[in-house]
Amino acid sequence: MKKYWLIFLTTVSLTACERSIDSFTLRIEPVFARITQLPETGQVSKPLRINLRVQEPNPCYQDMNLLLEKESEFTYRLQANSGYVNHNHACSQVVVVTDTALTFVPPQKGTYVIHTNKPPLPVQTDSIRVD
Repeated sequence: MKKYWLIFLTTVSLTACERSIDSFTLRIEPVFARITQLPETGQVSKPLRINLRVQEPNPCYQDMNLLLEKESEFTYRLQANSGYVNHNHACSQVVVVTDTALTFVPPQKGTYVIHTNKPPLPVQTDSIRVD
């Protein structure tokens, strides 16, 4: 009898979830970021703070995260992504601006190039010389 009760509860739960999913939108999208402060120089294995301003198109964008990917030995790509969450309600068209920071630890001497964003968003290019 317990087995049938568990199957019944599972079926009811899944049915309820399916209804709520129909009126729910979730997707991860890149959002515009720009570096606002970056040191011109640094030292090997010493953390460097990179300050950023991220702009999300409206309040339906939530849980922004930053990703710093290594593209080559001295080239990195910085991308901000945010989850678009909507329960089929209108989102106000107010840009949400967030100031944030990340830490970069250069592994060796050289000039590091950091590209922020990917097309179609405007790409910003900055560099740091590491001694």
